[in-house]
Amino acid sequence: MMSASDIQTEGILVVDDEEVIVFAITQLLKVQGFENLQAAYDGSDCVELVLQNREAISLVILDIRMDHMDGFTTVRALMEKYDGVLGVIFMTGYASLRLEEEARALGNDNILVLDFMHKPFEMTDLLDVVSRNLPTVLEKRKELAGDS
Repeated sequence: MMSASDIQTEGILVVDDEEVIVFAITQLLKVQGFENLQAAYDGSDCVELVLQNREAISLVILDIRMDHMDGFTTVRALMEKYDGVLGVIFMTGYASLRLEEEARALGNDNILVLDFMHKPFEMTDLLDVVSRNLPTVLEKRKELAGDS
């Protein structure tokens, strides 16, 4: 079992076209001890950051509805271009069962769609979701590296 300090060094990328949301989430995570945080304000920046930073980003907290490139398109681009293991937690203020089902249907062996959060959410819930899902990404990376 991984301790909180094990996952707090993992890279987290927060992606939303509303800067105030990105700021609030990154500040919350920082206060909780997460050290390696990055921000992007649209899907294309997210893909670029993930590709540039390879294994340094373990988890993407990704808004679904964004201008330019939405969250689903972003995940599809990552599935095409990224060969590492990456976890995705979707968030949206436009929740519907269909949207959630579509989100959960995305992903592959490398791009793991782990959870779905409805905005607005309690920051403690976000922390729980991050803490619960990050170990899944790390275990999958170990498994693929042959260190199981």
